[in-house]
Amino acid sequence: MAELGFEDAIPVRQHDFEEHPDHLVTVRVPKFTGPFARRFVLPLMAKPEIRVHLDELGSTVWLACDGRTSVARLTDLVRGRLGLTQDAARERVQSFLRQLAREGSLTYQVPADEAGSP
Repeated sequence: MAELGFEDAIPVRQHDFEEHPDHLVTVRVPKFTGPFARRFVLPLMAKPEIRVHLDELGSTVWLACDGRTSVARLTDLVRGRLGLTQDAARERVQSFLRQLAREGSLTYQVPADEAGSP
C-alpha cells in the first residue's frame, strides 16, 4: 500500500456558511463550542457567532471542502480558477487549509478507498 500524504487528505468543513451571489463565502464560526457555554452563555449573547468573510481564494477552497475533494484536487481547482502556477497554488491552498484546521474550522479524512485497506 502506498503511503498517503497531505495531498491525499480530504478536508471537511466544520462550520455553517453562506454563499453570496458573487460566489464569495461568509463562514459562521461559533464563539463558544463547549456544552456549558452553548447552553447557558450563547442564549444571552446578541451575536453568538463570528462572521468571517472569505476572499476569492478562501471561498473557492471552502466550497470545495465537501468531504469528497482531496487537497491535490483543490490545488488544481484553485490553479485553474485563479490562474496561479502549480507551486503558488499548492503553497496558498495548503497554508490556508492548515490555518483552518488549527482554528477548528475543518478536519481531514482519509480517502474512502484507502480507509478500509489493511
